[in-house]
Amino acid sequence: MLGAALGIAGDFLAADSPPSVGDVLTAILLSPVAVTVGGAATTVPALTWPLLVGGLLFWPVLVVLARRWLRQGTVWALPVLLLWCWQGFFQAVHRLWMILSA
Repeated sequence: MLGAALGIAGDFLAADSPPSVGDVLTAILLSPVAVTVGGAATTVPALTWPLLVGGLLFWPVLVVLARRWLRQGTVWALPVLLLWCWQGFFQAVHRLWMILSA
């Protein structure tokens, strides 16, 4: 949840207008779609392609990392999970807006 919160904070820090609470809640609710296919909607042009690829790989990699951490208890998996969730949820509201406007 901390990684998702940090990612959604990107909507407030890197955007022209901050999203409403309703938009944030809708982005969290529809995150399986918004995170996966909305990577091109970020307001940071340098991150468009990495976030697009990271979005497409988000759920399979998340499952592998979470399984690794829960089954084997590897310490390095927890910070990697945090960073992975941060990139997956980075500007999730903007990603949702792109999907809804299509």
